[in-house]
Amino acid sequence: MNLDNSEYEKLITVYDDFQLESIKNLLDDAKISYEIKTDVTDDSPAIMKELNISGSTIYVPVMSLVNAQEVLNLVLGITFESNDTEK
Repeated sequence: MNLDNSEYEKLITVYDDFQLESIKNLLDDAKISYEIKTDVTDDSPAIMKELNISGSTIYVPVMSLVNAQEVLNLVLGITFESNDTEK
């Protein structure tokens, strides 16, 4: 998938694996497709784990963005200020 493609929009960036897996499961249950881009730094793995500075950004189809936001809000209490999220 080309994330520069306007068909996908950024949903959320998370910094812990438990939250990432929870969100993936919720999106799977809601039958919302997604793609994940993991940020990689040049720091050592020990430092990255200790500081938790790498994140994973979840992208969903533009047509599913509002539905995905509603699912995350309903189940996890994550609120979204607007539907105009960063890309």
